[in-house]
Amino acid sequence: METMMNTVRNRQVEAFKPIGWWLGGALGLLAGALWFYAPVLFAPAGTYPWAPDTLGHVLKATYLAESVAQGVWYPDLFPGWYMGLQMLRYYPPAAYYLIAALAQVAPNMLVATNWLMVGALLVGACGWLLYRRWLGMGWALVGGALYLILPDNVRVAFADGNVPRVVAIALLPWLLFAVLRALEPDGRARHLFIIAVGMALTVLSHAMMAAIYAAMLALLSLAWVMAFSGGMRRALRVIAALVIGIMLSGWWLFPSLTGGITDIDTTAMTEALAVVPIAHYFDPRVRLSDIETMTVGAFLLMGALMLLLWRRRQSPAALALVSVGFVGILLSTPRVNTFYNALPMHSLLWPARFLGIASTFVLFGVLWYLRDVPWRGRWRVVPVVLLLLVCAEFMLGRRLVFMRPLSPDLEAVVSNLAQTPGWRVATLDHSALGSKTSYWFAVQGREQVFGWAYQGATTARTVAALNEALQTGFIPYVLSRLDVYGVDDVVVLKRLPTVNDVMRGLQGHGFQRLYDGEEIALYHRDGEPRAFVVEWQGLGIGRGAQNAAYIFPSIVMGTSPYLDDYTLDELTRYPLLVLSGFQWHDKQRAEALVRDVARAGVRVVIDLTGTPPDPMASIPHFLDVWGEPVVLDERPVPVNLATGETMTLSPFGTHDGEKSILWYTHTPQGLSGDVATTSYIGEKATLVGYKDVDGGRVWFVGYNLFFYTLARGDVDAIHLLEEATGLTAHALPVVHPVPLQAYKAGTFGYRFTYTLETPQTLFVPIAAHDRWALTLDDAPSAYQSYERLLVMDAPAGTHQVALRFQPPPIYTVGRLVSLAGVVFLFVLLWYVRRTPAERPLWPTWYPMPEGVQVSS
Repeated sequence: METMMNTVRNRQVEAFKPIGWWLGGALGLLAGALWFYAPVLFAPAGTYPWAPDTLGHVLKATYLAESVAQGVWYPDLFPGWYMGLQMLRYYPPAAYYLIAALAQVAPNMLVATNWLMVGALLVGACGWLLYRRWLGMGWALVGGALYLILPDNVRVAFADGNVPRVVAIALLPWLLFAVLRALEPDGRARHLFIIAVGMALTVLSHAMMAAIYAAMLALLSLAWVMAFSGGMRRALRVIAALVIGIMLSGWWLFPSLTGGITDIDTTAMTEALAVVPIAHYFDPRVRLSDIETMTVGAFLLMGALMLLLWRRRQSPAALALVSVGFVGILLSTPRVNTFYNALPMHSLLWPARFLGIASTFVLFGVLWYLRDVPWRGRWRVVPVVLLLLVCAEFMLGRRLVFMRPLSPDLEAVVSNLAQTPGWRVATLDHSALGSKTSYWFAVQGREQVFGWAYQGATTARTVAALNEALQTGFIPYVLSRLDVYGVDDVVVLKRLPTVNDVMRGLQGHGFQRLYDGEEIALYHRDGEPRAFVVEWQGLGIGRGAQNAAYIFPSIVMGTSPYLDDYTLDELTRYPLLVLSGFQWHDKQRAEALVRDVARAGVRVVIDLTGTPPDPMASIPHFLDVWGEPVVLDERPVPVNLATGETMTLSPFGTHDGEKSILWYTHTPQGLSGDVATTSYIGEKATLVGYKDVDGGRVWFVGYNLFFYTLARGDVDAIHLLEEATGLTAHALPVVHPVPLQAYKAGTFGYRFTYTLETPQTLFVPIAAHDRWALTLDDAPSAYQSYERLLVMDAPAGTHQVALRFQPPPIYTVGRLVSLAGVVFLFVLLWYVRRTPAERPLWPTWYPMPEGVQVSS
């Protein structure tokens, strides 16, 4: 009997050992987190996150919490940002609900956000304790501790302030564990279930990171198969589970894929993404000089490379992990990045964001290698020295963990805003001030027009145009848009290259300087919510037409780039129609529209740059006018005018050191007459000309003259465009404000009342989402969209207007995809349960960790 009791007691002790290890490991990691992140967890009152993104996420979480308090659990609209933002359509909701929940017990939203970020990193670190299965408890604990302070994780959390990404970081180790378990011979259906659910949660935390995780985990699954020479069926199951997980989040994901960041110019976005030389990653000194630099850890990479090349005892698991990790790292290096940028949808998966999961794979592979290699004799010092160097380098990240008080300049601006009446504020800073301006200005009740992180807004391209106009010095365009967007307060960063022009323009445009600090200045004019009757002189259609609007601010941009999306009435509403970079659904219908517009007396100006090429000739072709290719170098271009005068345009191409940067463009051929020509390889080339069509005249501009003028600011080129358009450069449109009385904005939409003496086309600076329901005195009414803002034909008199959001068809598509994901998940789990086990994945020569069994 005593022997039996001892046996039972011993079994109970053995059963509780894993729980003890878990608790001990988790408590150790908790203690490490409390010490490492103490500067933010126990920050004094009056200090705030310094990272550029953090307060913007706090602002969204604050708005969500306020909406929930009013009984709205999933608000459709956030009117305080970018003239109306569908916040939860474009920003994954998980992080904001977590912050709002933590705020119920935290002193305030800022503290709740810090708790979430540190807690998320701790949850991710605890996930490493699961790797005890392969590494043993000691190495798993080391991995968790290093993951807690992994350079990319710390940078994302406290240098970028990207709270949604931090939530995704918390999920990664758990997701990776489920993937590796599913790849083993005794992997169960539950592991695939965890993969699918974990991937869905990752999408709802950060969609881009979910796509990156899916790609890297799929690649790891295939590498695992090659490393162990078997298990392809299991790898395909893992990939299927990853895809199903993305499908499960379809109810949110599919609506988010229209507009927002997908509407930003992909070429411009690609050029803005970071590319890092490979030597940078292997240089341990870079983090000493730049604490915010992107890094994986130079000693970690050198150790991984050393262990990979050491072939006396090579681990296939470590080989797979480190190899795939290096692939992720190399995507952000120049040569590999050039190839990557040629892939479709590359602009939606930023190479630098692969570093987090790549770092995790490399770290896991190195620890697996260190655990697997029998270090004997003098070689026993190798893992100790390597780990000490890695730890020392990772500890440098603590310099990023701090809070700081509000700057005196920003504090003064916020104080002035609190004491002055106004509707909207624009921050002209090239996003250099980060999200803190958005947060503090919203606290004062100001709606935001322009500032930080506009890529999630319907008006993303509209506000991005303000940035480009600032950078290129076309200040009159900026002033005109500040008018029609309802801006009463302008905050100017004084280190902008064009700051003197901006300040002079604001002071001459009815703004008063209320504050002039060391870093920023505040300009103000009293105002209230208002719409506008604007005397636009032209309509621009197509992405290239935006360049014309910079030069001629009286041109209003159409929202759709497709010419045949517009009616003849819309195209003849203004005296001028500019088409550049435009598209069409039906070319014959588009050409017929242009003929009708020209016959109606509207001046039509076409730049064939960026239009769909002829399928046979592969060059632009419209209205029987061809765009013949032209390549220009850094020599000036002499121009002959039809009047007999001559002028010389500054070089189109440029010279960068020993390298010539050529200008690839075209000249229109097949015209009826020329206004400005030049000589190109001995032949006449047209810069400005016209084509007579059916009793009307259509003007054509060659040499990509609109963009050239924007880039070079050539005065003679401006004169040529004035000749073509009939407009005066830099002339602002005449604006007549119409007060919006009883203006209300909230999660429900908008309500206001206006009064007009005569019927007018009313320009309302509210984002035109894809399914607004507009009512005029409770009766449904139509609207149009220009510059992605609302335009309505408003009758005379006093009328009440209401705007409510109606879900577009893409919402239904997303829900159906999620439903299909549920069905496919059950089918996958049913199939796995019915499929007999395969042969063991582990080769007989490969040693398993001591005390760890292959079966669960």
